[in-house]
Amino acid sequence: MNLIVEIGNTRLKVLVFEKDAIRFEKKIALDTGDFSIDSLKSFDIKKAILSGSGDLEHKWISEIKTQFPFIKLFEKSTIKSIQYKYQTPNTLGNDRLLNAFAAIKLFPNQSNLIIDCGSCLTFSFIDSENVFWGGSISPGLNMRAISMHEYTQKLPFVDTKADFFSMIGLNTEESIKSGLYIGMEAEIEFRITWFLEKFKKINIILTGGDAHFF
Repeated sequence: MNLIVEIGNTRLKVLVFEKDAIRFEKKIALDTGDFSIDSLKSFDIKKAILSGSGDLEHKWISEIKTQFPFIKLFEKSTIKSIQYKYQTPNTLGNDRLLNAFAAIKLFPNQSNLIIDCGSCLTFSFIDSENVFWGGSISPGLNMRAISMHEYTQKLPFVDTKADFFSMIGLNTEESIKSGLYIGMEAEIEFRITWFLEKFKKINIILTGGDAHFF
């Protein structure tokens, strides 16, 4: 069996695969969640890989490394199939690169726009010849909510996991949610429209923890 560990800015994701089947999957919030290495001890792990844009020295990562000392750290150089129009591939986040790699595996010889609704909202475009162009990075839902609360005197922090919102907010909390969700939705739709006008035939792939809202 194979173990895949990904640590992001807000969550730890742990998956155990046997061939193409997922045998175990867990996603844990880094600030409020709880993880026990015991949940992995029953699996006969032969190979393991670690990737992420978050804290690779987090206590849970240290525990996993201790239990599985043969775990390998993902390196960009292992992916040979992608070429770069992106001017600074050395600073490209593993999450965006692996999203692009997954897209060309799912939809080979096609152009793909990957929209990742995570801690940040990222757009990554890779063309039909496996050339990674780049895209954009902007704050995600929760980051936008935190920013409005922390950089103002009176705006409250709102729970971005509650999926009720309307075009017209009838109170302060509803108005904030309207700005958060409608604003992010408008950004997504605007960029999709731009890419479709420029590249015509293109797959639109939505992923990330907040993708279900959109």
